[in-house]
Amino acid sequence: MSDHYLSPTNNPLVSVIIPTYNRVDLLMETLQSLENQQYRNLECIIVDDGSTDNTGEKVKSFQSKHLLVKFFSQNNSGACAARNKGFEESSGSYIQYLDSDDMLEPDKIALQVKYLENNMDVDGVWGDWKKGDPDEFSLIKSYSSENLIEQFLSEHCIVNFSFLMRRSLIEKIGGWDINVKRNQEIDFHCMGLIKGANYQYLEGVTGLWRTHGDKRISQTRDVNRLNYFFKKWEKILTSEGKFSRQIKVFFSNFYFFLSTGDSVNSRYEKLNALKNAARLNPEIAFINTFKMKILRRLVGLNMAIRIWLNKAKK
Repeated sequence: MSDHYLSPTNNPLVSVIIPTYNRVDLLMETLQSLENQQYRNLECIIVDDGSTDNTGEKVKSFQSKHLLVKFFSQNNSGACAARNKGFEESSGSYIQYLDSDDMLEPDKIALQVKYLENNMDVDGVWGDWKKGDPDEFSLIKSYSSENLIEQFLSEHCIVNFSFLMRRSLIEKIGGWDINVKRNQEIDFHCMGLIKGANYQYLEGVTGLWRTHGDKRISQTRDVNRLNYFFKKWEKILTSEGKFSRQIKVFFSNFYFFLSTGDSVNSRYEKLNALKNAARLNPEIAFINTFKMKILRRLVGLNMAIRIWLNKAKK
């Protein structure tokens, strides 16, 4: 790392927090996208989540004229724990979370800092992004609806790096839930909304969500961990009086998808998923066919679902 760190006094410090695990080559490209930022006064905090490659050595040898790079390591604890560690070590007025396989557009931070400096009532801003690789990608357009909780929970309309947030918002949220292993950014930003955050959408491409063969640090297909997220948010939204029909239908469709997909092998899990699908959306198609309506009258809903599941397996 270079000792030549430019710190313009007129620019508020932005802390870029990067969790990483065994992804050293992609991480170097991510760091280069920070070096290329038009904005000056950045600190980059990398938290190595127990890598077994030469991540630490490569990071320490990274030469930068515009970045102060700080490197920390921890036992393998997951991306959320790494982000929390990064925030504890940060000093910036603004926080930029960035995964170690993604890249920011050169004007991303500059434009969003300017927006937040000109709109002091806004806690966080997000934008559009690219998905793919640097040479071939698709553009993902986002937008802002009247009900951001519904939007964030039921549509693929946000990505973590597209946000820039005030430090005060992260303090209000209280950090990332280390038990959430999927939909982590949705969980985090929805918690911000529950805490009263004012998020605003600013049109413009913010970066590249890279697709590649390696497993992303925050990904897992474990059914129990997916269930944790949906059960958590059903409980929160019910207590807040915000469990709308649109969200219930989306959750119901998720449970039905689980019951018919390859990720669930246990009959018990499939049955529970179907029961949850029917509970959340009594109008869901599979329990409202003519035959199922008759079965429900004769043997009740739970037994009718068992029979449906048996037939679906054949």
